[in-house]
Amino acid sequence: MIYWYDYELPDNIYIQVLRQHIWEAVNNLFSDFPDESRELLDSYINHGLAPVKEIAHCDITYICNIIERHFSCDSFLHCRYVQDLARWCRRNEVQHLDLIKVAQNYTNSTYEMFIIIEWDRYRDKEIYEFDNYEEYERLKDVDIRSSFIFDTIKNVNLFYEKFIFIKQLSKNNYNYIRVLDIIIEENCNRNFHMGMYMLTMIMKEKNRICYIPRILFKNQLKDSERAKLIWGLIQQYHFDLRIQWILSWYEFVDVSIPNIDELLKSMDETEESFYLYFNGLDRYLPLKPDLFQRILEIITDKNSNNNSQIMVFRDLYKEHLSLLGGNIQLIKKSYLQQYIIQQHFDYGGLGFFEILKKDSKLLVEFIKEMYLRRNTRDISLITHSEFGFVWEIDGIEEEIIKVINVSIENELYYYGILDHICNIFLRIFLLNICQRQRTLL
Repeated sequence: MIYWYDYELPDNIYIQVLRQHIWEAVNNLFSDFPDESRELLDSYINHGLAPVKEIAHCDITYICNIIERHFSCDSFLHCRYVQDLARWCRRNEVQHLDLIKVAQNYTNSTYEMFIIIEWDRYRDKEIYEFDNYEEYERLKDVDIRSSFIFDTIKNVNLFYEKFIFIKQLSKNNYNYIRVLDIIIEENCNRNFHMGMYMLTMIMKEKNRICYIPRILFKNQLKDSERAKLIWGLIQQYHFDLRIQWILSWYEFVDVSIPNIDELLKSMDETEESFYLYFNGLDRYLPLKPDLFQRILEIITDKNSNNNSQIMVFRDLYKEHLSLLGGNIQLIKKSYLQQYIIQQHFDYGGLGFFEILKKDSKLLVEFIKEMYLRRNTRDISLITHSEFGFVWEIDGIEEEIIKVINVSIENELYYYGILDHICNIFLRIFLLNICQRQRTLL
């Protein structure tokens, strides 16, 4: 048996001398290997383990020497590192007067903007320091809205370039898009034309930041004139994620304004890959009862004939099967497509079960498709699934016999090492037998 322990590093003269040599080497070689040196400094505060305070205090002395020699307060990255180091010390109760003095000097306009648009921190606190997350979100929203009100195009352009620079250095794109959404929406509230300038600028630049308006559309599309103006702007430009903007527009606009056929046309014409939620579109079903079937036809056709991939949310066939129309062949084909395109699609098999109740032939078609593609990932996922629910389908025995025959045709040799695909139908009985035996014992 193997045991794993974390031993606290002893604070003795040998450790101190060794770490002194390491930090002095980093200091002396920083100019020749700046990227590697920065990577080492980053790893020091991001390894996740609690430090030995006495050792950390000595380390910070050497790190401060590196900062004073090689860093500049004009650099956003340098400012961010120094402030992250200071927060790391506070979090771990490591006090160092030299670092406190250094941190006071390491800030600039880009960093000041960063601490406002960085969603996971509010001023001098981080999100985990708040007990009430809803209160944190409210405070953060107010802070963002009050900090970026623009009265000139020049100020918008300066903000946008800095925003792009900061966002490119971030690992969490979602929160930055959320912040930008709030900023544009608030500027629309103060000066609608300035907000529209920001929106148009993004479209003209091909949406290089991958922005999708949601808060903006949710609040601004309530006004019919504004909704029509925004739709007109979207139609003027071609940019990345344009179809997502159109879907978002249809999700939030009043149903009396749009022509639903324009949505179908846009989906049919797009060459983009995208993820589609049906939930925001069910408002249009009273106007066009076959809307979901028409959308499913477009998705299935494009996935068959184009390089693009259109994915639907994984519970579509479980929650909205009755709204997808009566073309069971289309429904089965689309389901098989989505299962192949998306990992872990309908993992519990509930959507599969709903379709199977309408057409039990799906069972054989499904297994044949997996064997046809010889997709190891798909076969592995199936063999680890629980398909015992198929026995609830009347007359399913005949289809299971067909599945067994398909399996025999495609697996000429089986050595009993891996789980066989046919076991997914029998595992439920084996579990029941085991449970009965435990009860008797």
